[in-house]
Amino acid sequence: MSTPLLDSHRRQHPAPLLLLRRFLTLFRPYWYLSLLALLTIFAMDLFAVLTPKLLELLIDQALPQRDGLLLALLAFLLFAVPALSGIVGIAKSYLDVVLSQRIMHDLRMGIYTRLQRVSLRFYTSQHTGDILSHLTNDVNGIEDMVTNTMSQALSNAITVALVLVLMLRMNVSLTVLCLVLVPFFLFLSHTVGASFRITSTRR
Repeated sequence: MSTPLLDSHRRQHPAPLLLLRRFLTLFRPYWYLSLLALLTIFAMDLFAVLTPKLLELLIDQALPQRDGLLLALLAFLLFAVPALSGIVGIAKSYLDVVLSQRIMHDLRMGIYTRLQRVSLRFYTSQHTGDILSHLTNDVNGIEDMVTNTMSQALSNAITVALVLVLMLRMNVSLTVLCLVLVPFFLFLSHTVGASFRITSTRR
């Protein structure tokens, strides 16, 4: 079984886009699980954005207008949305674990198959500790990226998109003003992050 993330015997440093494309190919055999996981992420973010909107309707409309039917409906939704969010969260955790374990199984089997095909000279020229480190630490790092980093990045992107839509519906001028300030904060974050990385490297 071929694994896209396996390089040649010597360590290589591919371009970020090429590395990302290789990483995404790991999800190809399990596209259906990936799609379900993406839908659960979208649902959880939608529930998180929906709750403040329900509170807005409760305070601005139901209570001032003394609308008992609307008040009962909003109270039910305020109870149902967190419950549904919890159920979807359980499903998301389950899908994350299943998806990551299947990908890790394919990756480990690919590495094992690859190691069986290399010549004996490779084992005599490489330290045993280095080989074991790649078999454990590198694969565990990919597993953490599949389970946590990838999911969190998608969740953040969907949340930003949903919040941006709500902000545009509420006030276009304030939304544009906030978007104008985004490049400044990105530049500031990048500059501070670079200085921290230089400092940590020197230490």
